[in-house]
Order: sequence, then C-alpha cells, then structure tokens
Amino acid sequence: MANIWKICDAKAYGERQLAAHLSAIDDPRLILLFNVDFIPGGREIDVILIHEDIGVFIIEVKGVGIDSILSISPTNWCIENRDTSESPVVQSYRQYEGLRDFLKPHIRRL
Repeated sequence: MANIWKICDAKAYGERQLAAHLSAIDDPRLILLFNVDFIPGGREIDVILIHEDIGVFIIEVKGVGIDSILSISPTNWCIENRDTSESPVVQSYRQYEGLRDFLKPHIRRL
C-alpha cells in the first residue's frame, strides 16, 4: 500500500475519490500528501505524490465532468457555471514555486 503522510480531508467529492484511488495503489515506494495547506506563503496543493524511484508530482484536481469543460488551454480554462481562471497547469506551477521556495533553505539540491 501507499504511504499516506497527510490524509485527504477535502470537501470536494472528486478530490476524495482521487485520494481513495491513489491510496489503494499497492506500492510501498509511493508517498501521498493530500490538501497540503501548511506551507507559509504557498497555495494549497491538492496532492503531492512522491515516488521514490520516479520523482515528485504536484497534482491540481478538477473534479468536474468532461462535458462541463467549455475551453482549456495551458494558461486559462473555463468550466460551465464558473468564472474563467488560471488553468490547472498554471495553478500547479505556482504551487510548485511555493513548495520550492519553502524547501530551498533546507535542501541543497532540489
């Protein structure tokens, strides 16, 4: 089973569903942190997935049906009945920057 360092306490159904699927992966080298909101100056990260052999991934979850997506690009996206906002790609990159800046003084090489 995956190692869960921070459990999923998300209100969104899609985030909880993804957390359940990821948590069920039978791989002891997989580490999961859900709803990481304790990094000073950083944005909440839906999922940090760490695999000891592959690397670190920051995942921005969008729990909507495919039919709800009106448009999507690398920088902007529009979902039905929501305001246009930053794309998940941009959101994840900003979350990465916050995590990187937080870790930089503590780790020699990221």
